[in-house]
Amino acid sequence: MPSPGPPHPAAARVDVLVIEADPLARGVIKDSLRREPCLNLLAEADGRDGARKLMRSCPHCVVVIDPYQPKMGSSVLHEIAETCQWQVLVFTATRSRSYVSQAVAAGAMGYLLKENGACALSAAVVSVASGNVVLADSAARALLPMPAGGSTRGRLLRNLTEQELRILRFLSLGASTSEIAAVLRISDSTVKSHVSHMLSKLEVRDRTQAVVFAYQSGLISVADFDWTPAAHRD
Repeated sequence: MPSPGPPHPAAARVDVLVIEADPLARGVIKDSLRREPCLNLLAEADGRDGARKLMRSCPHCVVVIDPYQPKMGSSVLHEIAETCQWQVLVFTATRSRSYVSQAVAAGAMGYLLKENGACALSAAVVSVASGNVVLADSAARALLPMPAGGSTRGRLLRNLTEQELRILRFLSLGASTSEIAAVLRISDSTVKSHVSHMLSKLEVRDRTQAVVFAYQSGLISVADFDWTPAAHRD
């Protein structure tokens, strides 16, 4: 199967908050976000108290947060869900299965690992702002039990048509229905029909589990998040 390039979301200004206790890591994150013209870094905090102030003053933002640090605590994710409408991207060194599951259950739309570096962070923020799920490879593996062997994954993938495979890859890169339709030159309703058939063939419940399956099977990797919105590419 040819490897199509990801579709590019329309340019839009995205307000971003950074909540990170480690000042060095916070600086790296801010530098990465500032390099992307469509991202607007509004504010930062280094702990739970600062996060609470931002919840009151900036209710509609994407937040890059590491909740698994002494000054934070994972319960802050539930506070966020109850207090404001942030789109949460966890950026952490913690790969624990229970932490990944707790973060997603608390409403996090993204989970990236610091060991992967900050190079994929800006694209992940843009994707989360569009309402998509972004998962590091190990985070994806933590969310679902692995299928019974590579032969099972291969069998399920072989059930997909080439068009369904392309759509699965685009979904995994954070593309919306309309973006996929534009790239493949088909209607939104046709994309939705393909997605419905794909979910049935992969024996998964929804798009999030389909994305998890794509990571588990090696169809996509967090390394593929090296793109930026088309309007801001050199």
